[in-house]
Amino acid sequence: MSMTATKDHTGLGSEKYQVEEFPGSDNIETGRITRETQVFLTSADCKAEMGDTLEFNDIYQEMKGSWNDGRLRFSKQSIVYKSTKTGKVDTIPVTDLSLAQWRRVCLGHGIKLSTSTGHVYKYDGFKDSDLDSIATFFKANYKVELVEKDMCVKGWNWGTAKFAGPLLSFDVSESPAFEIPLSNVSQCATGKNEVTLEFHQNDDAEVALMEVRFYVPPGTADEGADPVEISLDPPIKQGQTRYHFLILLFSKDEDISLTLNMSEDEVEKRFEGKLTKHMSGSLYEVVSRVMKALVNRKITVPGNFQGHSGSQCITCSYKASSGLLYPLERGFIYVHKPPGTQYTFSSIEREEYGKLFDFVNAKKLNIKNRGFKEVINQHYTFR
Repeated sequence: MSMTATKDHTGLGSEKYQVEEFPGSDNIETGRITRETQVFLTSADCKAEMGDTLEFNDIYQEMKGSWNDGRLRFSKQSIVYKSTKTGKVDTIPVTDLSLAQWRRVCLGHGIKLSTSTGHVYKYDGFKDSDLDSIATFFKANYKVELVEKDMCVKGWNWGTAKFAGPLLSFDVSESPAFEIPLSNVSQCATGKNEVTLEFHQNDDAEVALMEVRFYVPPGTADEGADPVEISLDPPIKQGQTRYHFLILLFSKDEDISLTLNMSEDEVEKRFEGKLTKHMSGSLYEVVSRVMKALVNRKITVPGNFQGHSGSQCITCSYKASSGLLYPLERGFIYVHKPPGTQYTFSSIEREEYGKLFDFVNAKKLNIKNRGFKEVINQHYTFR
């Protein structure tokens, strides 16, 4: 007894397999090709008999929260995926491949393919045993090797968000915990310490994720700036208010070079080597050095304390106001209401964004744009 099974490998033609029943067998199952056997033949036998293609059935692609199955074929010229449900075909030229990753996912194992044009394709549903054949095929026919990438399964809810092309990747300990295709995002809303991503609704999905909310921890101070607090005795007075301290804010990146309006002999005689006629360096260091020499008082700097965020202070509140608490070697310093030069305006209508962007850009102001023109690979840290 013999049976013939037909399997479509390319979508354009068919391949036939001839299966003979083993002589003397009483079990007709030996002469029948089950669906699972067909899948095995299409992956292993294609490689063995054709040598230039690999094909897999029951491979899934996520589309807006819904899993669509289809057929994936690797050839020397391209990688083609055809969805069984929609009939949509993805064609990836081999010359465009820039990255190929093998990852453990919810549907077994999956492949993530990135191209030099900025596109990312992900296909799930592979078996663990498929890795060797696919990796060998990549090594023999493609310039890009298939590498294994571990996903983070620690369950932590804090990490780093990275924008890479069309994906938002949430990484924990340098391993991706999950990825969000930006094409699935319908709207992004920002609050004081929150960012909410809303997604397009898929009517075909029984259960759909509608939004993801990220909490952005407030910074301990303006990034790239250091406050200098000057104690005054007696305090200065403005109206009926006395100020015992002055707080100066300096940028860490700002440098200065200055020349004292004194001769070198006068500088040496008066300051005894504490100052020189010509000085240069960071602005806050030069100012602190000059202040120390002029008032002849000790400059108190942060001690060995280092907080969880890596800073030497702690964000906290005193009564109804926020501030920075610096644990020192012999005491504490609390900087009340830290000064800043950054102002955040929210709830701007989406339609006004383009007009406002063009207006500010025409004024030749530096723009850190978080809209559609955002530079990729920018990192944000969430907690």
